[in-house]
Amino acid sequence: MCARHLLRSRTRGKGDCLAWPTLGGEHNTGFAHGIAGIVYALTRLYAVTGDSELLAVSREALLYEDRAFVSEIGNWPDVIGGSKSGIMSTWCHGAPGIGLARLGGLPALDSARIRADIEAALHTTQRIPLDYPDFLCCGNLGRVDLLFTASQQLERPALAHEGLHQTRQLITRARSQGRFNFHRAFPGITIPNFFHGAAGIGYQFLRMADPQEFPSVLLWM
Repeated sequence: MCARHLLRSRTRGKGDCLAWPTLGGEHNTGFAHGIAGIVYALTRLYAVTGDSELLAVSREALLYEDRAFVSEIGNWPDVIGGSKSGIMSTWCHGAPGIGLARLGGLPALDSARIRADIEAALHTTQRIPLDYPDFLCCGNLGRVDLLFTASQQLERPALAHEGLHQTRQLITRARSQGRFNFHRAFPGITIPNFFHGAAGIGYQFLRMADPQEFPSVLLWM
């Protein structure tokens, strides 16, 4: 029922393909608020139902993100033609989340283009410095999870080593300053929740200690 609602909710965007208006009524790219996350959900349902329409709709929607991609910076603005200077590189917006969505969708959508998206997302993510904040949604550990998940799915141990190295840096910094970084507007305050707080940081540490027991929550698997 949810999938049928999504299929009815598509409108034609700037890329001349059908996709979903989300934030502000725009056809947004990305995992948390945009096309990549919706496509990933539909491909998960396709794996269960075998409904070929879900796959066809997913492929068409990804054309929008293909047309939004800015190759010189290896990232996806929120909308086609969006400002290059304001592009985020986090799980919720930008390359890390889109890379995770492409990894999760590989069983249904594997192609040279999807693989190229994954490589672009990894390359961009590896260039991002460890800055504010540290949490999962739009912080350092969301980016680390892309590296860690890609290492598992693509059998590339070097990516896991890099993710572990970055995580150790975060822990060292937190020990020296007495806390992890949460929100610039509330310096020194520990936020307890999952996506924007300490609970998610703790979960990611558990995942990296035992990835078989603790799957990627950012992919819901």
